[in-house]
Amino acid sequence: MTTTTEHVFYQPGQHWVWAYAEKSASGEWVDQCGANLEKLAGRYPGMEIITSDEAVAKIEALSKEAPILIDAEAYDDALNMLPPMGWVHDCDASSFKMSERTNGRVTRIYVRLGRHYFRFSAEYTMSHADAVAIVRAAAPKLLAAQVATA
Repeated sequence: MTTTTEHVFYQPGQHWVWAYAEKSASGEWVDQCGANLEKLAGRYPGMEIITSDEAVAKIEALSKEAPILIDAEAYDDALNMLPPMGWVHDCDASSFKMSERTNGRVTRIYVRLGRHYFRFSAEYTMSHADAVAIVRAAAPKLLAAQVATA
C-alpha cells in the first residue's frame, strides 16, 4: 500500500471524505470552496483535517461488519450476482468474496459451514482459512441465538 501525505476534511463516523484540504495563501487549510476547518466544523460537528491514509483506515474500519447468520437463498443470490472472488471449497466449508467492494478494500465475504451460511465484511485480501476461522468463532453464539428465537 502506498502512503500519501494529502490532507482531507473528514467527519468521524462517515463513510466518505468531505473534501481534499489545500493550503490557502495565508497558510490555512481550506476546502475547494475556501471554507476552513472552523466553518466546516460549525456545520459538521467533529470535522477534522487528517491525512487521506488516516481517513481511508477510519472509513474501512466503519465498513467492516461482524458475521451474521443468513439463509441458503441469500448465499446463493450473492454467489450468482457477480463473478465471485476467491471461491474456495474444502471438506465442510466454502467461502467467496464479492468482486465489488463495499468501501476501499472492504467487501462482503460469504461462508458456508456444513449446512449453515454466514456473511460478514472485511478486507478482500482475507484468506479462506481466516474467513472460516472468523465464522467458526462466531457460529456458536449466532446459532444459539437462532435456536432461542425459534
